[in-house]
Amino acid sequence: MENSQLSNYIKLPQLYWEEQTLFREVLMKRRSIRFFQSTEISIQEVSNILWSANGVSDTQETSEGKLYFKTAPSASNHQEIEIYVFDKNGVYFYNSELHILQIVKTGDNRSILGKLPFFRKAPISFCLVANMNKMVRYNKDEFRINLYSAMDTGYVSQNIYLYCAARKLATVACGMINRSEIGEFLCLQNAKVMLVHPVGFKKYM
Repeated sequence: MENSQLSNYIKLPQLYWEEQTLFREVLMKRRSIRFFQSTEISIQEVSNILWSANGVSDTQETSEGKLYFKTAPSASNHQEIEIYVFDKNGVYFYNSELHILQIVKTGDNRSILGKLPFFRKAPISFCLVANMNKMVRYNKDEFRINLYSAMDTGYVSQNIYLYCAARKLATVACGMINRSEIGEFLCLQNAKVMLVHPVGFKKYM
């Protein structure tokens, strides 16, 4: 990296994107939006969001079995971030390897997510959970487990943000949630509820 100026900083050139204009537009539109219409989003949209968030982008056969590559990175490839989906009909676990939703509970349980009113207003919410049972390489190193699971959650969260920005959907990463209640409700074992992303069409105030 060359710098023609003799100074303690490097002046960066103006942004130039060539064919990457669409990606630039998505980044510029990325926002946290907390006002949602109650209008449902299609199952196709749900499918796209889940795959974009943390779906399987490729596979490879190895001597130890099939290796899965995800749309979001994870520390030491533990792939510990899992997604639960809440809507008015039930709660589902996203099986990314099969790209299916497995029914966990029936009924509208969105209110358990937290006290913020948009949890009940947004048609669907994605709950990100760190499954510590998958972080086998850290040998119960609590510091690294907490650090890397938080970092990996951020990757999945940003994927949701970028997809929603590209599709003109509203979302926000919520940390003010009922973590213990959600964990008990989902019967989680050695797993931590990290974030919830409500998603829907933006309500204009």
